[in-house]
Amino acid sequence: MSYFSGGSKAPDSDRIILAPSSISPRQNNVANDALIEPDEFKLNGKQYVRCCVLAKPQKHNKKRTSIVWIYGEDIQLKQDPIKRFWYCYLCEQQHRQQELPTSGNGNTTALDHLESIHQINRKTGEFKPAKKDLSQSSIIDFNNISTLVFKRRFDKFKELLIRWIVYCHIAFFQIENVYFRELLFYVFPGLTTLLPKARLVIRRWIKEAFNARKERLRLDMEEAHSNISISFDLWTSPNYRAILGCVAHFIDKKGKRRTAVLALRELVGEHSGENMADVLLHIFNDYKISGQIGYFMADNASLNDTCIDLVLQALYPNMSQKQRLRRRLRCFGHIVNLCAQAFIIGKDAEKICRDLEAAYREGDLKRIGELWRKRGAIGRLHNIVRYIRASPQRRQFFKSIEIGGDLAAFDGLEVSS
Repeated sequence: MSYFSGGSKAPDSDRIILAPSSISPRQNNVANDALIEPDEFKLNGKQYVRCCVLAKPQKHNKKRTSIVWIYGEDIQLKQDPIKRFWYCYLCEQQHRQQELPTSGNGNTTALDHLESIHQINRKTGEFKPAKKDLSQSSIIDFNNISTLVFKRRFDKFKELLIRWIVYCHIAFFQIENVYFRELLFYVFPGLTTLLPKARLVIRRWIKEAFNARKERLRLDMEEAHSNISISFDLWTSPNYRAILGCVAHFIDKKGKRRTAVLALRELVGEHSGENMADVLLHIFNDYKISGQIGYFMADNASLNDTCIDLVLQALYPNMSQKQRLRRRLRCFGHIVNLCAQAFIIGKDAEKICRDLEAAYREGDLKRIGELWRKRGAIGRLHNIVRYIRASPQRRQFFKSIEIGGDLAAFDGLEVSS
């Protein structure tokens, strides 16, 4: 019996058995409506004829020796006898969809099919099981959950689950979601007794994973083939916390350039170079890299100058002031940003940017408009853009008059002087 659409009877295909009994033994449970070795049959809505029942010219009676004719035969469309297709007995036996590669211009496609789908050796014709990929296992492989193999694979599942939660900002309580649990248990019922039922377990898993990764990074930096250079910055988060970010740059033991986030620490108290230096020194002590620090990269704020100088004094007491100054590198991106601000805003750019940032944070649209209006043509352009973006109707109208829009006939219009 053959089911041509994944095992269920398709309305546009007959149930047929073309394979010889040596490949597909006849069983007592063969459906009564199955056609056994018919001359014609319907497959995927088309009528086919078996080429073996057609009368052949004398020159085509040579015996076929390729293994593709052991595991299949050629068929042709009843309405188009020119083109022939190879029919696979093994796909019939396993209730697979027939691929029907073209027959007649060599057997390479059919041989590739036998080798990749059915693990048949293309030279000997013998079955050769494919090597198992331990990283991709079926549900059956997990039946014995007490084995060490399963434990290793569950650890991999645990790692992937943690990565999904952290990188996608998934709330911990989603692990308790009944629909999510049903999905996982459907994929692998063995997780029923292993998946945690409380969000606190997920929290503990993530902290354990963080500490393990942190220790691995510490060892990588300890074995680094270069000094460890540091870039850092201080900013205010949306929930009004002062956060100091610290990033390490080094060449690892394999000679690869590495960049790694060391910490995001809250700065308590005044935003001063002294407080920032204290946080950085605690980070370096935490990773045990105090004696490996090289250069520092930061923006041009004066408090960063103070911070770097204090850190280098603490780490290398014998270093001269001139040497300390050489270790302080300035962020080119920040320099370009300052130049752009000065060009667009003009005098007192830093103060005005601070005022604008505060107004945006507080949602004071009137104050924002006033500040930009004082900036001349650039400010007026900014307010026009903000005015258009503030209303769905104005956005729609602006889009309708763009080049190539509904008013494309006026695209080339010019105002004569």
